[in-house]
Amino acid sequence: MNPCCCLWCDKPYEPRADGGRAKQYCSPRCRRAFDGAARAWVRQAVIGGALTIDELQKASPATRALVTAQSPLSGYRRSP
Repeated sequence: MNPCCCLWCDKPYEPRADGGRAKQYCSPRCRRAFDGAARAWVRQAVIGGALTIDELQKASPATRALVTAQSPLSGYRRSP
């Protein structure tokens, strides 16, 4: 098999051989690091005004982290 490279650390790894969704990270640690950095980047983009909650909600929906009435994001003011 041809090695792939981790999106977070660029370390090569063997692709999944048993079917299913293609791997993008070499380890759960790299996946969590990417997810944490992405959440922090989005949070700062919203706070800094570069991204609005409306734009975020119109983007393709996440499968596990949808914004709901009880979500911390629901308290942010939407741009006009």
